[in-house]
Amino acid sequence: MTTTAQPVTTTLTGASPMSFARDTLLVFQRQLRLSLRNPAWVIIGLVQPILYLLFFGPLLTKIAGGGIPGFPDGNAYSFFVPGLLVQLGLFGAAFVGFSIIADWRGGVIGRLRGPPVSRLALLTGRLMRGVLALLGHAIVLVAARRAFGLRGPGGGGPVGPG
Repeated sequence: MTTTAQPVTTTLTGASPMSFARDTLLVFQRQLRLSLRNPAWVIIGLVQPILYLLFFGPLLTKIAGGGIPGFPDGNAYSFFVPGLLVQLGLFGAAFVGFSIIADWRGGVIGRLRGPPVSRLALLTGRLMRGVLALLGHAIVLVAARRAFGLRGPGGGGPVGPG
């Protein structure tokens, strides 16, 4: 008894969803390896949110306590930390685009397009590395909440009153 292999059908937009997930994971692993290759940048990236809190937090506490219209009364960190996370997310997304441009100019994208890799997987894998970096920043900020007087809403939990 012989069996014949069924041909794999793909759409015009690319391969199957499983190959998209595999390609995304491969690009994510490559970007993560590139990031971890130089540990100084990893340390700088994790210390950066704390430095922002140290340098700019005291300036904002004077503004928030001064009764300036438009600023909420009380703790300045209650609006500074969420704004800082938004800023880190926006800059992280922008630098994903800058890294794609740098890789395109360096010929890396052309080499990655040799095998049948989805273009969306090239972008999604890089974005996943950026989301992982933002998650690291958020964990560092939440861990430092007691030292800077940040109190979250609700009772308990990772960002609850401390």
